[in-house]
Amino acid sequence: MSSPQPKLYSIIIKAADLQSGTLTLSDGGETDVSFVAAGDWITWTISPDAANIARITAITKKNDASQNLFILGPQEIQGANGPYWFGVAMGQIYTFEDYSISWEDTEGHPHTYDPRIQMNP
Repeated sequence: MSSPQPKLYSIIIKAADLQSGTLTLSDGGETDVSFVAAGDWITWTISPDAANIARITAITKKNDASQNLFILGPQEIQGANGPYWFGVAMGQIYTFEDYSISWEDTEGHPHTYDPRIQMNP
């Protein structure tokens, strides 16, 4: 019996508010990215329409960056269409987890946004 294939969740960063640091995240309405199982893959990509975002600098657990939510990554990958971030969900708990996306705007100013993800066992 083979183990189930991991699901791929693609999160697109569509826009940024430079005052609050808030990012507009979208999965294109195709998946429920708030319910992620152990071993599932998650990518974060900056949309070309988000012209004021220069780059993501880190994706970490909000309250304790040393406690990772991911088995692998998240780490920056240089893709054919530009950089994106990739992580494999740990999913050892059944709870909501706040994580932080640290990012830099095109003026070089740092920002942080704290979305929520639910990890399923």
